[in-house]
Parts: sequence; structure tokens; C-alpha cells
Amino acid sequence: MEIRYLGYFGDIDASCNWILRHLRDAAADGASEIVLALCSPGGNTNLGLAIHYGIVAMGLSLTVHNVANVDSAAVPIFLGGTKRLASPHATFLIHGPKMELNGNYGRDAMLEKASILRRDEQALLTLLTNRSHATKRQIDAWLRSGRMLTAKEALAYGLIHEIAPFAPPAGSLKII
Repeated sequence: MEIRYLGYFGDIDASCNWILRHLRDAAADGASEIVLALCSPGGNTNLGLAIHYGIVAMGLSLTVHNVANVDSAAVPIFLGGTKRLASPHATFLIHGPKMELNGNYGRDAMLEKASILRRDEQALLTLLTNRSHATKRQIDAWLRSGRMLTAKEALAYGLIHEIAPFAPPAGSLKII
């Protein structure tokens, strides 16, 4: 039984596509279990959701461990784990999707951007409802106002299964 330890520590942007590739490669190389250490300030919500769905579609035995903070767009990736852990000091930041706008936009373009935000917010609401014990009302409030959860709160809400320090065997962690 080979356990593969991977670590991603960065923004949720186009470079995170490596997460899926490394998970696929670890499974193809015969890893019976994969542990992904995750620490991220967030980033692109749509990409975080896409990576979540990619992880779930792979059907892996995947433990995801929040080693410090899993914020914003990183939360969906974290929730892709079949087993979810957090270090004792870890936090989770949950809020609704945001979009940086640069340039000039007409009415139709702004309506399109608003529909993208609504779509992503609905996807987050559904995902958090399905992967936690929090009510839709609680999650909706988190998405509207933002909420920082401690590891203990994440455990109480069912976002994680266990609080434990991250301690892979020496030399086993591959940073992706």
C-alpha cells in the first residue's frame, strides 16, 4: 500500500491544473492513497469548482489536508477529498465569488458578468450544502458576508472529518 504525498501552496489560477495531472499520475503509478496538503489564499472561483469536479470524477481515495489556510476558491478543491483533515491552527475563508473588472463595460457585458457570479454562487451553495452539515441559510449568509472558520468550527460544520497535524514521512512530500 503506497501512500503518495503531494503539496500545493499557491493561488487558484491556471497553474493549478497541475493538481489534476499530479493526482492522475500518482494513481497511474500505483498509489493506493493520495494525500494532498493544501494551503491557498484562493483565486479563480470557476477554476476551483472545475478542479473539484475533476477530482471527484477521478474517483480517487484522496485525503486533503488544510495545513494553514484554505481560502475562497481553494475551498471547492479541498471539498473534493474523500477524507478531509485540518491542522489544529488551520482556517477556512468562505465567501461569495468575486470578479475583478478592468476596462470599460457596457450594460450587456455587466449583466453577463453578474450572471457568471450568480452561477458560481449557486454552485458554491450546492457544493457546501452537500459537503457539510451547515444549513443552506448558514451557507448563504457566509457567501453574502464572508466567514472565517477555525479548524474546530470546520469540524463542527462537517467540512472536515478530523483535526490533526500534517506529518508526512520525511522526504515524502512532493510540492506541485
